[in-house]
Amino acid sequence: MLIFDQDSVLGQQAKLFIQLIVVENKLDTLQLAAPPYMPSEDLKTNINNYSIAVMLSVNISTYKGDIPRNHVLDILKKYHFDLLPGIEHDYANWEKMTRVVNYSLTQAHVKVKKLIRDSIGNNTNIFALAQLIVHGTPCCPTVQLCAWVALMASPFCSSTCAAF
Repeated sequence: MLIFDQDSVLGQQAKLFIQLIVVENKLDTLQLAAPPYMPSEDLKTNINNYSIAVMLSVNISTYKGDIPRNHVLDILKKYHFDLLPGIEHDYANWEKMTRVVNYSLTQAHVKVKKLIRDSIGNNTNIFALAQLIVHGTPCCPTVQLCAWVALMASPFCSSTCAAF
């Protein structure tokens, strides 16, 4: 062990700097030995909840493509849900996050389309359909969401949607 208290201030600072470099080298060695990053199940749950919330939001201009994906990724960066520090600068790991978000948004689209398609045959009203869409999520049906659901249901409708 180094005799610290008998050195001059400059000597103490030099020894502290050397120890800091040694610790940094050990940390670098540990980081290199770490397994490849994979998003955790908790992170995927958060992504799924935010994906449906962003997709159903009336504040975005489109529900497909880069805009909703970037909204979800921005939320993840803001709240740091189980993310590695500086992950957005590690392109390989950030691409994994992007793929998980894209998959989650696609699954949300499929779920909503299926619910809308099934509701047309069952003559489900808009509010009940909005409740079905948000069931199991932290979202709640609103007037704006009902308008969005009606707009999304319009391509599936024919003359059978008069009571919709």
